[in-house]
Amino acid sequence: MKRWLGILLATIMLLTMVGAGAEVTTDSYEYTYTNENDEEITVNRTETYDSDTGKTTYTESLSNGNTQYGEYTNTSDGNINSGNGTYLQLDSNGNVVEAGTYSFSENMENDESSWSGAWYDSESDTWYDFDGNETSMPSSVAALLAKYGKTTTTDEHVWYTHNTACVLGVELKTAKEGLTDKWYNVMPVDLSQDGTQTFPMAASGAYYFGTIDVTVNGDEVTTVYHYPNENNPSLMIYPESECLMWFKGLDKITTEFLDNPTSEMAFGTAISKENDLGGQDCALLFICNRVSYRVPFNVKGVSPVRLYRNHYKMADYFSAANDMLTKVEEAYAANNNDTSDTAEAETAEAADASAETAEETTDAAETTTETTTETTNP
Repeated sequence: MKRWLGILLATIMLLTMVGAGAEVTTDSYEYTYTNENDEEITVNRTETYDSDTGKTTYTESLSNGNTQYGEYTNTSDGNINSGNGTYLQLDSNGNVVEAGTYSFSENMENDESSWSGAWYDSESDTWYDFDGNETSMPSSVAALLAKYGKTTTTDEHVWYTHNTACVLGVELKTAKEGLTDKWYNVMPVDLSQDGTQTFPMAASGAYYFGTIDVTVNGDEVTTVYHYPNENNPSLMIYPESECLMWFKGLDKITTEFLDNPTSEMAFGTAISKENDLGGQDCALLFICNRVSYRVPFNVKGVSPVRLYRNHYKMADYFSAANDMLTKVEEAYAANNNDTSDTAEAETAEAADASAETAEETTDAAETTTETTTETTNP
């Protein structure tokens, strides 16, 4: 019943949008409907239409004490109307009682329509798609929860929206003073031997969050990551963006980069040690992905493992990471010195060549003078 009630409310919203017209920016009105318990509910609704995005956002105060939030778009192309939306209803205590997302397409000529989406059953704390199959919370609902400051569906469930997922290694804020105040890590990696090395990932600086595989094959280095839901799609993890970068040394990492990490490197695409890392056999792996996720990951209580950097079981891991950082910095310094020596040698060679050229020019000038003298004085 809740699913069809959600669809009915969505239809009302869409019809309101069509009737209001694009010139309306804000509107308030009242309407009534009968819920599944045959109770008549009075709704006071305020909505705002953004003509730039075509999106309508709204807030509804219900006579039963609940509050509903939502947003939707509706477009028309000839005889075809289509749209999508998300809604979220909270009781007076802030608990989610109804939520869902939908998209639809309707042919006005033959009255054919199609709907898809998902809805929330608060009694079982379970999400279902429109075919009745159990599914996970849609990311659009998670975003709506975060937008209105609601981070839980119940007291036990917490949403982390637009958070970062990084490789677990050396904290940059401690590795180089003043570089950043963010929790970002780098992992110093030995690239001298062929094979695959696996490192843990962390999310929000608080949880273990999957793994990273680094595979070396001759000159090529390939990096891939695996989130916890890779083999379990029901886990509520929603990737948003990726950033992979390899650095030759700490001095190559800037505060400006860390403020907005972007890179042309890509997961699953090999880089060259010779061309991209200056021939170094060790380097710093940096990852900064964006992701939204729920704790627990699903309604069955599957949760990520809490991260404690000072846990005794991780002491050897972090000690080895710091030792490898020293080797990376040494390799980077040596590489820079080699570059400087080469530049100096090239400069010296150029100076010698210039001197030789000048000497040859002088000799040629003297020969020309002697010849001219002999010619004019036979």
